Amino acid sequence: RRLANELGVVVDFVNVTLSGRYTFLDRGKVDMSIYDIPYSEEIARNYDLSPPYFTDYTSLLVKNSSNVRDLSDLIGKRVGVMKGSNSAEEFVRMMIIRGDISGRSYNPHKFDERYWHEGVEFVVCKNFAEFNSILADDDVVALCHDKTQLIAAQNFEPGRSILDEDFAHKNLSIATRKGSSLTPFIKECINKWMADGTIKEMIYQNGLTDYD
Repeated sequence: RRLANELGVVVDFVNVTLSGRYTFLDRGKVDMSIYDIPYSEEIARNYDLSPPYFTDYTSLLVKNSSNVRDLSDLIGKRVGVMKGSNSAEEFVRMMIIRGDISGRSYNPHKFDERYWHEGVEFVVCKNFAEFNSILADDDVVALCHDKTQLIAAQNFEPGRSILDEDFAHKNLSIATRKGSSLTPFIKECINKWMADGTIKEMIYQNGLTDYD
């Protein structure tokens, strides 16, 4: 919305899924994508990216009644993840690093959370509404996703807590189609707002103070 104000236009927000956030951009249904766009060389080969403006993390949201206080407490449990996210794989990698599981069956080139059974099992959700509500299922004790999204899910209802341990840090940016006329404008705005503290103020206004 702030970018639209700078441009002097009325913004039209389009809901997208994780798996469809680039498809909408490719098909011209949106002019820019701001939903979970990691700043990376791989993505930059196909899209123009703004300078990184925020660092997010993967974490876990648990039901307080589950008595889960650490990643190791999730052994033998079911965890909800979002379709199109790599949170499940990042979680598995962290458990391997910690020694919670052996990881003998882990293959980074063929990982599919639907068929992972060592240590934990994953329930794949199609959208955020399903992801947010699945914690009411007695068989699911945690949600694994970006911490910003987990904060929203935590506020959905009482009795939920985010674990202290964060992993898989990623710098977020804004994506536009290659050669878009919006690219230099967005870059200029992000650089300016990073320098003058505008983005930091927005982070605090949105309740993300524990990121600082």
